[in-house]
Amino acid sequence: MMVVPHNSTASCGFTQRVQRPPPPRALWLPLWLRRTLWSVLFVFGARPSARLAALFVPALWFFPDANKGEEEEEHVCALTIDDAPGDEPLLNELLDTLDRYKARATFFVTSGMAARCAETDALARIVRRGHDLANHLVEDMSYAAYGAKAFRAALEECQRVIDEVNERVGVAAERKERFYRPPRGRINKAHRRVLAEQGYCVVMGDVFPNDPHILDAKYIANFVGTKARPGSIVILHMPERGFRDTSLRGVAGALARMSLRNLRCNTLAACQARHR
Repeated sequence: MMVVPHNSTASCGFTQRVQRPPPPRALWLPLWLRRTLWSVLFVFGARPSARLAALFVPALWFFPDANKGEEEEEHVCALTIDDAPGDEPLLNELLDTLDRYKARATFFVTSGMAARCAETDALARIVRRGHDLANHLVEDMSYAAYGAKAFRAALEECQRVIDEVNERVGVAAERKERFYRPPRGRINKAHRRVLAEQGYCVVMGDVFPNDPHILDAKYIANFVGTKARPGSIVILHMPERGFRDTSLRGVAGALARMSLRNLRCNTLAACQARHR
């Protein structure tokens, strides 16, 4: 049975906002303290922190063969954006920003929001603009307590939405790779068995500015723009009005900084093919 933790509206959150849960406790800390504490975790760089995290959470954290292309004129990292489709006016601005920097991204879909926003065809618009969709389950919540049966139902529900959009747009046969990111980064052994059975690649990331908690566009831009390197997997979140709207300016600033370093963003599938 699907659990909906928020007070969902029948219509899309683009015209009538979907209620969010109370702000996390981290948001009660002063912004300067949140920035400082998060930066301390990456004092030795993003890649060493990801290698350490991978010891506890086996997943694709970055593309380890990235340095093979050091002599290439252009370097590439993967850009991933969680909780799609988000807020339509800001989604349109985000897609325009990605186009401006010739960036492509993998959008991790929260299918409960997508279902409430189905009339706007937002996910299809994302795919038509050259981006990919991946599985982020049904609602923006932790599924760590879910057993295999309940988790499989949520996984398949989200994947149905993705497959229907890809088929409608005409890319279903072209993009066979399945990527999954656990909401809140939490995953258990039962989930791993289900994901392995269904052929998913579990994806985390080595460059994450903690944009849901650090609502500072300049910090997001500087963090991503300086720490991303060839083969990195960047984690950002969909901007929404009154909730992570700083992420939009953060994405624009990060892309501008990366372009100065000749670092271009692409989808997970494209990066995987490149470094395979």
